[in-house]
Amino acid sequence: MKILRKLSAAALAVVFTALPGCSVLLDDDTWTYEEQSSYTQEASSPVTYESAKEYGAWRPQGSANTLEGESVIVTILLETPDADFTDDEITYANQSIDRSCRYLEEQGKKYGKSVRLYNYDSENSDLLFRISCDKPATDAANFRADTYTGFKDTVDSLIADEIPFDDIYEKYGTDSIGFMVMLDAGASAYSQVYYPDGNYYGYEWVAMFVHDMYGTRYENLACYAHEILHLFGAIDLYAEKKSDGFTSDIAEAIANDPDYSMALMYNTYNPDGSYDYENIPQELSDITLAMIGFTDGAEVFEKYPSLARNYTAAFENKAAY
Repeated sequence: MKILRKLSAAALAVVFTALPGCSVLLDDDTWTYEEQSSYTQEASSPVTYESAKEYGAWRPQGSANTLEGESVIVTILLETPDADFTDDEITYANQSIDRSCRYLEEQGKKYGKSVRLYNYDSENSDLLFRISCDKPATDAANFRADTYTGFKDTVDSLIADEIPFDDIYEKYGTDSIGFMVMLDAGASAYSQVYYPDGNYYGYEWVAMFVHDMYGTRYENLACYAHEILHLFGAIDLYAEKKSDGFTSDIAEAIANDPDYSMALMYNTYNPDGSYDYENIPQELSDITLAMIGFTDGAEVFEKYPSLARNYTAAFENKAAY
């Protein structure tokens, strides 16, 4: 069932964001942000197929809505020809996703927001899927490579065909869904995120590699939380990216500001550069809080006007690559 591929109100776009070492809008005269927010608050629950389909027709955040409220994080073990998932690898991946979800819920409490993320665990065993894919995981390892486009399209099609959206909507009462696509390879994780001012829309998902870019150890726990945050609108803070309005001047300012040294969207390592597999010591920066809608962002946008967006929790093309 391809609910999110049936959108007719506007064409939607995806782009990709990666963390080294870890990692539509509708026409303005159709809906305003105030109308969208009001409609969301008044929507009845549980969500059904028909109501979720209507949400998708105008909601500007994509398949994953805002971090505030209830969302589902679906885990997909992508069984590629070169995959050989071990029990230990699967256990670590599931634990990392679970710990990341709990971390983000706690961050919500810290800033007075109610966040509930449903993910695979003993109570929600229906949120993990093994899906076969005929393309090797190495096709996904470098998302700038020519092989990546075919891989992206393949994953979007597999999600559309294999994920029982109706059942998830009914059970969890939300149509806000992000996907953790686990790949049995070593590479830098990255996310397919939601840009509403383009001409294509699939789903929002993380390409999460079991091992890090060196292929010698499991990926850092904080990287899982970092990538999940991308699905809800958080931008990377470590390198210039024009499409996010993140200029080289902003990147330089953050790199030289010790207050950002342990910001989750800037750094996923311990202060000494080591990996942490049990805890996430990072904090959410003022920029991240604004991007995901935990604050109004007035001070951030006054300081960095290029970061301002029309809609919270949706990326926005400020300039072409």
